[in-house]
Parts: sequence; structure tokens; C-alpha cells
Amino acid sequence: NIGVLYGVSGDLPKQQAYLERSCAAEHAASGENHPNTLICDHNLARAMVDNGRYADADALEARTLARALPVFGDEHFFVGVVSYVRADIAARLGRSAEAEAGFASAIAVLDKALGEGNTRSAEAMRLRDERRAAGQLPSVAAAP
Repeated sequence: NIGVLYGVSGDLPKQQAYLERSCAAEHAASGENHPNTLICDHNLARAMVDNGRYADADALEARTLARALPVFGDEHFFVGVVSYVRADIAARLGRSAEAEAGFASAIAVLDKALGEGNTRSAEAMRLRDERRAAGQLPSVAAAP
């Protein structure tokens, strides 16, 4: 998707604007619950996070997850990916208990769907650890 490429190149406002147009077209062409529409909305939510629009991203990812569950089921990797992005947003918005539970749930779904040690679970753990380092989640005490 060209919108994702704008993000990789660092043009975050252009990324979000492109994805907004792309998602509107996808909704019109494929409908609310088509996998391509769900993926487009997820990419738009991530662009919103990159642009600091956490509340908007949270609302969009909540709608995306609600629509994705009946399409994919609760053990599909896409559900896990949307869930860890929602957990990251929750941490940024100060909802640490929700974030901790969301990261744990997402990692469990991703490990089941893709196998332990997969790159998506690693990304979820990296984001969780970033939120901990930023003081947005409680630190975990080292085991004795």
C-alpha cells in the first residue's frame, strides 16, 4: 500500500491523508467487513498513532477489532495484531491495566496462530517493553 510507504519514508501526514482516502474507497468498494477493508482501517489507525492521534486510533482499532472477530475468529493472527496495537494505544492513554491485559492476550493469540517466537509476538513484546521504559506501564520486577 502506498500509504504505508509514505510512513516508511517518514512523511507521516501524507501517509495518514493517503490512507484516509484509500480506506474510504475500500469501504465503498468492498464493504465494512471485507478483509481488505479491515486491514486498511488497521493501517490507518497505526498512521494515526504515528501522528499522535491516540484517541482517534483507539476508536478506529476498537471498531476494526469488533468487525474482525466475526470475520476471522478470535484466534487469527490479525486479531492478535489489532489487539497489541490497541494495547499500545491504551498504555499511551494511561490505561495501564487494560494495556497489560491486551498485550498478554495479543501475544497468546499470536503465539497460537503463528507459533512461539514469531515476529509479530516479538513486535508486541517490544512495544510492551517500550511502554514500560516510558513509564506508561508498570515495570516488572526481575525474578529472584
